[in-house]
Amino acid sequence: MTNERTILLIGRTGNGRSTIANVISNTKKFKESEYAISESEGGQIEHFRVRGGDMIYNIIDTIGIGNNRFTEEETLRRLANAIKGVQNGLNQIFFVISGKFTQEDVEAFTLFRTVFFGEDIGKYTTIIQTKFPGFRDPEKRRKNKEVMRNQNENVATILSSCRRLVHVNNLTEQEDFRQRARNDSRAFLRNYLSSNCQNVYIPSNLGEIDERIQNYLAEKNHGDDKQIQINQLIKENQYLREQLNNFAAQQEFQRFQNKFQNFLNPFQGFQGFF
Repeated sequence: MTNERTILLIGRTGNGRSTIANVISNTKKFKESEYAISESEGGQIEHFRVRGGDMIYNIIDTIGIGNNRFTEEETLRRLANAIKGVQNGLNQIFFVISGKFTQEDVEAFTLFRTVFFGEDIGKYTTIIQTKFPGFRDPEKRRKNKEVMRNQNENVATILSSCRRLVHVNNLTEQEDFRQRARNDSRAFLRNYLSSNCQNVYIPSNLGEIDERIQNYLAEKNHGDDKQIQINQLIKENQYLREQLNNFAAQQEFQRFQNKFQNFLNPFQGFQGFF
């Protein structure tokens, strides 16, 4: 019997999705970058079989949220095209974060849940935290997860909704010539996928992605217009406050001048004696 696992990699630009894909596949087919920019400009799908085994992996890499080469709409459209490729189902979504769970990661996860998939996305999602040197130490992993849970309510909710938090440390060849960290990460990820991710997730509303993207952009643009108005009102209010403060300062100075003049008036007649 042939086993098969389909993995979709999602996350923000520069968090290491393509590196994870190369680690699992033990290839260099996915274009990595040392910088906080995305080298993935669209969906990339690679298939490979583990040597000496019967497991086939189908890895789908996607463009990162926050890609600086495209507009937000272009990025969302490219993501949609990649995600539509899993209409026959997938076994696991890897949501990749780098170092820590940021507010931008929270927003990206929320976007995937509300626009591309559904509220049940967490049941088939594993959070992969890259750049974690202590990934081999169970106690360090436990403490890190506890710190994340206490970070804020949004992060705690996401962690609770997802299947698991997995730690890896995907060092480059320059950082780790023997690639021991990658090898250990690969062994753990493959074992995790083969042992825990047998069920198939078929998103029920992929046909509505384009419409949901359009609604999201329209609502966001409307919110942006409101924010622009609010910012303008804030600026106008600040200007009025500055004007009032200047006026008050002028009034205070005028009162001081009047008091000083009143003080000098009794001495005006003695000016000839000096």
